[in-house]
Amino acid sequence: MLTLAITPTMATTGNDSFLWDGAAINGKAGIDTVALRHGEDVAHEKLASLLKGIEVIDLSAPGANAITGGLSIADVLTITGSSSGTLTIEGEADDRIVLSSTAEWHTNNVVTGGYVTYTSTAGVTLLIDEDIYNNSNVSYAA
Repeated sequence: MLTLAITPTMATTGNDSFLWDGAAINGKAGIDTVALRHGEDVAHEKLASLLKGIEVIDLSAPGANAITGGLSIADVLTITGSSSGTLTIEGEADDRIVLSSTAEWHTNNVVTGGYVTYTSTAGVTLLIDEDIYNNSNVSYAA
């Protein structure tokens, strides 16, 4: 028999971890992480409309997870709540990310510290886990 005690996590000014349940999350200060659930696909606009003050999105739950529709610079700015935000996407080889366009995001395709860095002229940085990138699971919206 397994007994679990699950309580809601309240955002603090420290580093917080949240499990995505489709509801709005404001991480406030600190380095805050939102983990998707098993085999979940979430559209970029849904993330941008419901996440604030989040610096890491974790897709590494078992099963193929995805950010669909074209994650944009504006989405990253909204999610991080910063004028020059950095968003890190953690994940595994079966996870997938669709970015907005090659005109918005630029990369040199080099893995540094386990991530491929995407930048923009707006000063926004997107770090994508090398496991996602190296398995060709990063694409661009048409």
